[in-house]
Order: sequence, then structure tokens, then C-alpha cells
Amino acid sequence: MTRILLIIWLSLELILSSAGQESADISEAVVQSTFLIKDERSPFSGSGFVVYKVQTNGVASVFVTANHVLTNFVGENAIIMLRRSIGQSQWELAPLTNRIRQGTNILYVRHPRLDVAAFYIALPGKCIDKRLGEQLLMDETAIRNAGLGPGTEVLNVGFPFGIASGPEQFGFLRSGRIASYPILPVAARNTFELAITAFGGNSGGPVYISNHVKPGTENNLPTPRYLGIVGVLTTSRMLIQNLETVDETITRKTQLGFAGVIHAHFIKETIELLPKHW
Repeated sequence: MTRILLIIWLSLELILSSAGQESADISEAVVQSTFLIKDERSPFSGSGFVVYKVQTNGVASVFVTANHVLTNFVGENAIIMLRRSIGQSQWELAPLTNRIRQGTNILYVRHPRLDVAAFYIALPGKCIDKRLGEQLLMDETAIRNAGLGPGTEVLNVGFPFGIASGPEQFGFLRSGRIASYPILPVAARNTFELAITAFGGNSGGPVYISNHVKPGTENNLPTPRYLGIVGVLTTSRMLIQNLETVDETITRKTQLGFAGVIHAHFIKETIELLPKHW
């Protein structure tokens, strides 16, 4: 009975419906759930987002980011720029110091093959009004059902160069289109390319769809719509050329306008590595 009540409570908190049903735009929930994460001892920073996981002993909040974000940090603590709601559309900063390693021992889990990391996080009250549940991480079946592929517009929230969109430290929301083909199956293609220019600080941010209409169903009544997290942004594609002259060698770096995204399937796998009781 306790588990059933917890699941019911979580669904009420989310105010989001499952994929394949008429749904509200989830962008506000994703923006609220995405935070800047900074190293306490260096300029390194990245993006990360909170996913709520139902466990037998309650609902746990899990912070997801790219593994290389945490690997680049030189300190033992990360500073996560959390926020608190203090009224309608009003927020204040509530930075959290979260220990990520003790000496050489890491205090988070990372995917054994891919650039994804996760750890539990204790959130202050009223930190997130609209929450993202684990069921919004889209697996391969959900991606096929939604008809995602090259040309599909997706959205991303992040902090380019560690810059936020305002004093409350919300991330910037941008859109791009899936640029690679094919993107499935995930067993053979664990990443796909997104037509968006990513900068330092964007790594670890969520990539998602909101109110997506599957191609070919536009004239259905009612039109089936899909939403959810499709992956985590991890890399920026860049062309590096060494131009040699008689006197010198010049290295030229050219942004290609593409970013690598790891499928949400592997975010789920990473979260499952966390201890079940917390």
C-alpha cells in the first residue's frame, strides 16, 4: 500500500502525462529541473538535471550529468546552483555544496562505457515545482512509437560557458534537429547527433521533446502527442586543422554546429547503478 501511495503522490506532483497522450508543454518542468554545477576550486562547470525515482523506501531525487563534467573537477566538492520558489514566478538562489569524491574515491556512479554520471541529491523545500519522473526517460520503444528521427526538433537546456539566463541561475533553452541517421537501435547506436552548437558548460544538460506530433498522425482526432527526455548532451563536434607554413604551424578549430547526445536508455542504466536504499 505504501508503494502505491508513493506512486500516486509522485504522479500528482509531476502534472505531466505519459508519452502518447495529450499533454502540456514540459519545458517549464525541464528548465526548473536543470541546474548549473561548478567546481569549488577551478573554473570548470557544466549542466545537470534532477530526475525523481520511486523506491521502496520513498521518492529519491537523482542528479544526472555528463561524467566528464565531474572528472574535470579538481576539488572534492561540487557547487550546485539550486533555487527555491518564494512566490509565484519568484525564485531565490540556494547553492548546495555536494561532495563528489573523497580523495581518489568517487561518490557517484558512472556508466561503465558511456559519458553519464548520477548521484543522489538532497533538495531544499520548494526547489522544483514541476518535477520530472523517471518514467519520462524515453527508452527505445518510446522513441519508435513517437517516430523520432532525422529532422525531428528537440530542445536542450544548459549553461554555455557557465552563463545563466538571469540572477535566479536558470539555464538557456535552445532547439535543434536530430542530424544523424539512423538513431536506433540503441544497442548499436548509443549516441546521435543534434544540429546545435554546444559550448563548454552545456555538457550534461537534458535533451527532450515536448508536444511532439508523430509524422503521419497530424490529421488524427485527437492528435497523439509525445513528450519526454531523449538523452543527455555530452560533446561538441569540432574540426581541428594544423596549417603549416614555412615559419609556423597554426592550429585552427572550427565549430561544426553539432553536438553528441547519449540516449536516455543509458541514463536509466546509470541510475540503476545507484544503491536501492537511501
